[in-house]
Amino acid sequence: SLQSDNLVGDLIIILAAAVFGIYTVRSRKLLDRYTPLQLSTLTMITGGLALVVAGIPSMVVLDYSNVSAGSWAGVFYSGVFSIGFAFIVWNYGILRVGAVRTATYQNLVPVMGLVFGFIILGEKLSLLQYGGSAIVIAGIVMARWKRKQ
Repeated sequence: SLQSDNLVGDLIIILAAAVFGIYTVRSRKLLDRYTPLQLSTLTMITGGLALVVAGIPSMVVLDYSNVSAGSWAGVFYSGVFSIGFAFIVWNYGILRVGAVRTATYQNLVPVMGLVFGFIILGEKLSLLQYGGSAIVIAGIVMARWKRKQ
């Protein structure tokens, strides 16, 4: 629906996708000066500081004694593996094959979410999800297909 609550969220998602696209393209030039690890570290520090500033109002009122060790472990795991390692691999891909070819694979994120949800959580997939995944994979294959000259 086009309610204002949904619209704001949708606009934020579109903005995030655009910013990540700009990051991907600009990263190629930065990778001439920095290694994928260095650029990823710089990205994580910059992004982390921005998130800390944005989160100050919530951090001030949070009762940290109620945060479990498991929650802190989840934050650590997410930061190191889900975000940190993924950015290193992403930047390595940009360095090796270029921004456009690497960005094509960003479309696999929801497909892999479905796959791991099915494997790990036992989620049931709908026909629509299978169809959407097939379209995404077909799009990637078409984008990678070399034209005969």
